[in-house]
Amino acid sequence: FNHWGRPKRSPSKVSLCTFRCLPSETPNISPAEWEAAKAAEQRRAGLEHNRAQTKGDSWGGGVSFLDSGPLECGRYDADDCKAAFRSGKYRGTLSNFYARCRSEHGSQPLRSRCTLCCTGENARWAVVSPSPPPPPRPQPPPPPFTFCSQHAVKASADSNFGGKWDVRMATGAPTLPGGCRAGKPGSWAPRHKDLSAHKLRVTFAAPARATRITIYEHANPPSAAGFVRSVTLVAPSGATHVVWSGVDMTGCGGALTVPLDGSFVASAAIIATRTSQHAWEYVDAVRLDGWAAGGQCFGSRRH
Repeated sequence: FNHWGRPKRSPSKVSLCTFRCLPSETPNISPAEWEAAKAAEQRRAGLEHNRAQTKGDSWGGGVSFLDSGPLECGRYDADDCKAAFRSGKYRGTLSNFYARCRSEHGSQPLRSRCTLCCTGENARWAVVSPSPPPPPRPQPPPPPFTFCSQHAVKASADSNFGGKWDVRMATGAPTLPGGCRAGKPGSWAPRHKDLSAHKLRVTFAAPARATRITIYEHANPPSAAGFVRSVTLVAPSGATHVVWSGVDMTGCGGALTVPLDGSFVASAAIIATRTSQHAWEYVDAVRLDGWAAGGQCFGSRRH
C-alpha cells in the first residue's frame, strides 16, 4: 500500500505493504527485510508529501517530481503560462500549477517560459535565469576608413572682395595664424564693408563622417569678429544638415569649433555670416575632421 492506503500497482519482490503486517504473518520475509521495506516506504511517502499535495492527478501519474534543488525559470511569461496561472488562481488549484512547474520535463517545460513558476510555494527553490550579455560597444568604422583632418580645396561666395582677399583665400591651411590680422591679406572678405548677410561655401576633397568642423576668423575692424550665424554640412548627394546656429563668441584671430557625432557624411559646408557693425568679415580657412572613406585624406593631415 502507498501512504494513502491504496495498493501499489506493481509491488516488488519484497512487497511494500509488508510494513503494515507482522513479520510472523509474512512468509519468506525476514525481520531485517521487513524493517528495510518499511523504512523505504516511509521515506518515499515523506518525500512525495513535501514536494506536492497531489502526485500526477492533473499532469499524469507517470510524471516524477524534481529534486528539491534549484528551480530555474525563464525571464518572461508566455500566454500558456499566464493562462494556467489565472485558471489555477480562479479555481483555487494553484498547487497543481506549481506542481506542474516542478514536474514537467522535456525540451520546453512550462517553467522555461514562465516567471510565475518561481513564485508562491515554489519561491524557496527559485533561481532566476542569467541575464543575456550586454550588447558590444560600438567600434570605429573599420578600414578602409581613415581618420583625418582636411582643409577646404574649393570655395565660392555670394560676395567677393577679390584680389588678396579673394574667396580662394578661404581654402587650404590658415595663412594668418598667431593672433588678429585685421586688414592683412590672405583671407576671404565680402565686397562691401556693411551689415549684409553672406554665405560662403567650401568643398573638401574626401567625403567624411564629420566629427568636427573648425572656422578660422579675422575681421576689420577686429571688434566685428564673431560673425558666423550658422554652419550647414552638405552630403555628396546634396542633402544638407544644419549642425550649428547661434551666437558666435569667437574673437579676431580665433576659431569657431563645432563638435559633431560622426553620423553625417559631408563633402562640403555652407557658412552663413553677418557682422554686427559695418565691417569686413574674414574667413582664413575651414577644416573638417572625420572618418574619410577610401583610406586616404588626399594630402591632408592624417591621424
